[in-house]
Amino acid sequence: HHTVLDQQVSVERTPGGEGLRLANGLAWMPRLQQMAVVSTIDRALVIYDVKTGTANGGVSLKESSRIFLNSGADNVALHPDGSLFTGAHPKMLSFLLHSKNPTKVQSPSEAWRMVPPNSEDRGTKSWESERVFSDDGSLISGSASAFQYFSQAQ
Repeated sequence: HHTVLDQQVSVERTPGGEGLRLANGLAWMPRLQQMAVVSTIDRALVIYDVKTGTANGGVSLKESSRIFLNSGADNVALHPDGSLFTGAHPKMLSFLLHSKNPTKVQSPSEAWRMVPPNSEDRGTKSWESERVFSDDGSLISGSASAFQYFSQAQ
C-alpha cells in the first residue's frame, strides 16, 4: 500500500539540522499531528510536526525532535499507546556484509522503543528512547523491524 501526495510538501529543518540520510521508514502519528522518519545512516529517528493547508495549499513538515539511537534504525512502527518501535543495526558494516552473504555473516540486531513527551507512563517533556532488545546476531541476524507483542518487544 503506497500513498502518493498530490500536494506540494515543504520541509523545514531545525537550525544546523543535517537533513536525512537514507530515510528508510516512516510512521504517521495522527494524535500528535507528527510524522516519524528513520534516518538509518544518521542513526536517528526524526520527528516532524505536520501542518496541512499551508499558503501554497500543500503540506509543511518542520523538524521538532531528533532522537539519536547509536544504531542504524531500519523501519518504524507506531504502537497504539503512541510509542514507536524500530529494528536496528548496531554494526552497519556487519549488516552490509550480512545482506551480501546471510548464511556466512551474522549481523547484530537491536530493537528500540521511543516514548513521546507527556505520555501516560512517563510524563516527560521530550522524547525518550530505550533499547528493548539486543542480540549479537546468533538469535536474530539483521533485524529490520520491531513491534510490541502483548507486553514484550519483538
